[in-house]
Amino acid sequence: ILQVWKGLHDVGRAAAEGFDVVVSNADAWYLDCGAGSFVDGGRSWCDPFKTWEAMLDNDVLEHVEPEHQHHVLGGEVCMWTEQVDQSNLHSKVWPRAAAAAEALWNP
Repeated sequence: ILQVWKGLHDVGRAAAEGFDVVVSNADAWYLDCGAGSFVDGGRSWCDPFKTWEAMLDNDVLEHVEPEHQHHVLGGEVCMWTEQVDQSNLHSKVWPRAAAAAEALWNP
């Protein structure tokens, strides 16, 4: 099982090669992006902020041929904790994680 996080094109390639895939692409499903770099205060590698609309519109099967779609097992949103703690966890995660769940559950 491969976790694909760099981009949706890799999902199609991995599935076509027969690998089962879990999708967590950083261009849509990284919850910690958009606050800048926690190291130097500049831009983060995964800016900009990912809105709930972007998460809902993320089509994990976009680059997967129909005959390979059974290899896409599902997906996950990612929340790295360098910039989150108990005071802002819920506002960082919800409703965006729910939008990703909606995208995965509905065809």
